[in-house]
Amino acid sequence: MNGKIIVDTSIWIEYFKNNPCIVDFMEKRLLEDTVYLVGIIVSELIQGIKNEKEREIIRSNLDAINYIDMKFEDWVKTGDLSNKLRQGGFTIPLTDIAIAAATMENNMILVTRDKHFNKVPGLNVMEL
Repeated sequence: MNGKIIVDTSIWIEYFKNNPCIVDFMEKRLLEDTVYLVGIIVSELIQGIKNEKEREIIRSNLDAINYIDMKFEDWVKTGDLSNKLRQGGFTIPLTDIAIAAATMENNMILVTRDKHFNKVPGLNVMEL
């Protein structure tokens, strides 16, 4: 583990709502420059924007965050992981499987509030 984290949409939502526990956690990690994003998280956040002011706030914050591009092999791993979970009786949204695959591929920790990530074998999860 390298101390770098991918912050899931569920955490970003609480951060932008100014949840004190989440803000404290995030501010420390942002100052340490250990926070990373993947494209699906960006899309999920933008999808939920209610007005132009929110869009500006979210865009200005996200533009300053480290970004990981997902490569072809990451998408293959996403499909394989989804298939394995389904065969085991677990259905998790494909967007979240992609986030998990990117986290594992980059040897990071996923910070989330979503409990279904605990079903992903080999994924390092930090629940807040």
